[in-house]
Amino acid sequence: MDILTALEWRYATKAMNGKKISQEQLDVILKSINLAPTSLGLQPFDVILVSDDELKRKILPIANNQKQIIDCSNLLIFAAWTEFTDERKQRYYDDMKKIRGFVPEPLINYIESVYENARKNKEWFLQWAQKQAYIAFGVAIVAAASIGVDSTPMEGFDPIKLDELLQLNEKKLTSTLLLPLGFRDIENDYLVKLPKVRRELGDIIIKLAASVTDDTTRQRNRNKKQKKQTILTGYKRTGNDIHNGQRVSRHSLPTLLYFLFSPPHIFFNSILCQRTNGTLAFAPTAQANPQAKAKEPFFANAPMRLLKII
Repeated sequence: MDILTALEWRYATKAMNGKKISQEQLDVILKSINLAPTSLGLQPFDVILVSDDELKRKILPIANNQKQIIDCSNLLIFAAWTEFTDERKQRYYDDMKKIRGFVPEPLINYIESVYENARKNKEWFLQWAQKQAYIAFGVAIVAAASIGVDSTPMEGFDPIKLDELLQLNEKKLTSTLLLPLGFRDIENDYLVKLPKVRRELGDIIIKLAASVTDDTTRQRNRNKKQKKQTILTGYKRTGNDIHNGQRVSRHSLPTLLYFLFSPPHIFFNSILCQRTNGTLAFAPTAQANPQAKAKEPFFANAPMRLLKII
């Protein structure tokens, strides 16, 4: 069946009839898992295939007595890597060389980066590995539905107890997800005849309007223009460029030229300034401060600007 029909048909099967799936069907699902995308193609997880009825019964109480565990045809256990060992890294390189003949240099850099991070932070690596397992888990569900096989995605189990039962710690693995495979029990599954409930497509899909992206582009262009203006003129307006109620410039080109071509008495006037809260306040003019005229030196009548020091 086509992909949308399969997804409409599938559901989290609550009761299975115990019928066995064929080996061909199982192979399709397992191959789909192996072809699932993962970061760097590393596949940092293993998939444990459980077909033995006795082992299923031991897993049943660990999985909160969900009957699909024992009524399914096969049980898949997705177990994430807990460590990125030297052996696993070398196996990755060996497989790459065997199939492609070489390992691309960028890929080596990425793998070595993941390897170093995994050594420093095992918790981070485990979370990352489990995310990769979830991707393959989803692919398995879709693959099963496409060939008419039911499945039940499960997170409701005790991974510590399951790891102990299967001795996964010794393999540097931890159980992450369970996926029983089989066929729905139409008479006893209360969900089988109920319609699928999903949010409206318009609610779950967020479409960015052109106006939003246009506003972002305009703001980016304004920032570039302001940055260019700052580089060319040395002037940048900020909320802090206020002194005594007047807006001032930072190292503006006109101010620098003013100092460069001013008479000597104005240059010396710039030396006799005061530092106040990180701002050089040059001796004010008589127009700016008439009361202070008598106290100013004779060369203080030149118009001066405030220059903020970075």
